[in-house]
Amino acid sequence: MEHLPGAIINEGIGINFQIGYLLDNNYEFVGRTTHIDRKFEFPNHIENQYTLGLSKYFKKHKLKIQTDISLNDMENSLTDRTLYRLQIDFNL
Repeated sequence: MEHLPGAIINEGIGINFQIGYLLDNNYEFVGRTTHIDRKFEFPNHIENQYTLGLSKYFKKHKLKIQTDISLNDMENSLTDRTLYRLQIDFNL
């Protein structure tokens, strides 16, 4: 496979674990941990992400409101990042 000159090719290893529990009132609690070990221009660039989330389902799962917060712990970096997300999904 040929690559364009100057292109950055993302290679490495990633693993993701996720668990969730849906209550009878259609609230769902979720937890996720992700480990990424990138092998491109920055050797030993390792990122760990930890996420906690909450979802609420309506209309037999045709509408979902979801929120989560993640901490990105990046090795060999001066700062870590926190990400907050709010999302609405609907199906016709």
